[in-house]
Amino acid sequence: MNENNQMRVDVDFKKQINEIIVERIKNGIDKKMRSFERITKAIVRLPNWKSMKEKIIDSDFIEDKKGQTTDVLTFVIIAFVAVLFILLWVYTFGIMSNAFADITQFAGSVNVSETAENTFGQMNNAFKSQADLIALAILFGMMLEIFIINYFTKKHPIFFVVHVVITMIAVLVSVYLSNIYETFITGYPFSSIIVSNMAISSSIMLHLPIWATVIGLLGAVFLVIGYVRSGRIIG
Repeated sequence: MNENNQMRVDVDFKKQINEIIVERIKNGIDKKMRSFERITKAIVRLPNWKSMKEKIIDSDFIEDKKGQTTDVLTFVIIAFVAVLFILLWVYTFGIMSNAFADITQFAGSVNVSETAENTFGQMNNAFKSQADLIALAILFGMMLEIFIINYFTKKHPIFFVVHVVITMIAVLVSVYLSNIYETFITGYPFSSIIVSNMAISSSIMLHLPIWATVIGLLGAVFLVIGYVRSGRIIG
């Protein structure tokens, strides 16, 4: 199959080319519709094509990945949901494991209690011992993503203002979420789980407004560095 027939073209690019074809007919430049191939051939013959080509070569295309960036507001919401989910999972799986372990009956020649202890019990102990690390991996992974995206994304400096506004909203939301989390974990039996298995991640949640502020400030720093690196800020 011809290589040209295998080429995939972005939908937005097709739309722009079609608009060019239609406008040329409206303006009386063409009497009939030009082919897609003819318009694209004309593009590479434009006087400023060389500079456009160099910009495309140097582009990292991160700015074209819509919806894939993580902001501080997303961080505080996902952090709250993730840590709370892990906490509930530890609690629920622990209840299930203990319930099976308390069964004294035999299923044929199988000791249900012993089998449950060797399966569910081992899984429960393994998950509880790693619960804090799993939560921390999610939290710090999102933090790192914010810094990396802010550093490499090439956008207009107005996005710095947007970042600041979103950070302020995130701090306000984090106060509310942190209070909910504190109310939730103070009751038995969650307090014992926190102390034994999720002390560090829960500490982050209880101080979520501070973390949101710090992440927002560092994210702003990486935005500025990214602007300077990409040549968006001059002087």
